[in-house]
Amino acid sequence: MGLPFDQATVYRTLEIFTEVGLAHAVLGPGPKRYGVSSVPHHHVVCEECGRVQDVAIAQMSEAVERITELTGLHAGAGGSLLLYGRCSRCST
Repeated sequence: MGLPFDQATVYRTLEIFTEVGLAHAVLGPGPKRYGVSSVPHHHVVCEECGRVQDVAIAQMSEAVERITELTGLHAGAGGSLLLYGRCSRCST
């Protein structure tokens, strides 16, 4: 059974949402994924199964501050940190 809408239209709309800051792309293994940008957050991505988890900025603030100290890079309002590794399910 086909989709009741054009798939290309959905992806064009997601790209527009990304350009205007309503959504963000999450890059990882497999297909590109999108998230809503209303609440700032970072992501952890499992390189084994492709699972993506959100991490609240408050939980990462110390790490982001340390990265700024080490690199001099100040994360912008739309900044996102991606951490790659193996999730607990794939690590066992």
